[in-house]
Amino acid sequence: MVLIDSLGLIKNNSIIDNYTAGVLCEKNTFAILQNNVIAKNMTTGIIIKDPAVPEMKSNEIYDNNMF
Repeated sequence: MVLIDSLGLIKNNSIIDNYTAGVLCEKNTFAILQNNVIAKNMTTGIIIKDPAVPEMKSNEIYDNNMF
């Protein structure tokens, strides 16, 4: 999932088994990520690039790989 200049709500999703990161937030992203499962992605679960400031609430993040 790629969020660029995003507002809004990403809620109750399974973000699993992606070839790269599960979630990438960049530029002016202020989205809320809530109650998601972010797991088993090939790189990190979440990448947040400055100046993005997503709000994270009650997510399950596990078994993501880092090289």
